[in-house]
Amino acid sequence: MQLNDKDQKDLDRSIQAERIMQDPLVLEALSLMDQHIHDLWAGEGQTPLGPAEREELYRMLQAKNRFIAAFEAYLQNGAAARHMLEMEPPSKTFLQRIKEYFHG
Repeated sequence: MQLNDKDQKDLDRSIQAERIMQDPLVLEALSLMDQHIHDLWAGEGQTPLGPAEREELYRMLQAKNRFIAAFEAYLQNGAAARHMLEMEPPSKTFLQRIKEYFHG
């Protein structure tokens, strides 16, 4: 089956996104971000966070989530082309991969 230009672009981006989502360095970096945000938020033994610090942590979390959502969107956009070519969809979401990496 021949794909039109848009479907081919979506498929190419989907494949590239999946490669990035499987990269151990990317998974490690995002896991470290999660851990850093959690550790600062928990703040055990530290001075409680003020509103500005909590807001900054919230912004960091939102930025990380937007990054992940962008890659998930690339996968979704390529899903139709994958289906047309009878290609297997990715077995796990980016977030699932990060959680598995983080929790072992």
